[in-house]
Amino acid sequence: MGKPLKIVLMTLLLLLVVFSVLADLPVGQKFQGDIKLGTYLKWVSLLGLVIAAFAAWGYRSQVVASQKYRRADEVVAKAEASYALKKNEVRRAYKKRLKELKEQNMELKETVGKLMRTLKRERQQRD
Repeated sequence: MGKPLKIVLMTLLLLLVVFSVLADLPVGQKFQGDIKLGTYLKWVSLLGLVIAAFAAWGYRSQVVASQKYRRADEVVAKAEASYALKKNEVRRAYKKRLKELKEQNMELKETVGKLMRTLKRERQQRD
């Protein structure tokens, strides 16, 4: 519910209380002949129903908004879980590939070392 609507409804409620009090005071007794009790009660009931309807509408809006936020939080939580799972999969694949490359690098170093030793021996035999 917007602030202006709340202000209007509170003003109506305040007027309802003030008119209820004035009806019992001597000043209100003077106007009692002009306003019949049945008409007054109808107006009071009508104002009460309007206030109750707007209050229910505001409560419903809060519930709907709360449900939307709850659903959004659930979607975000699922997305974060999915992201974490995917991130772990990518990290595992990266580590596996890195390990394989390190092993290949070590094999290449060993091969280069063997070739260098062989080359060194051949040069020494020529000289």
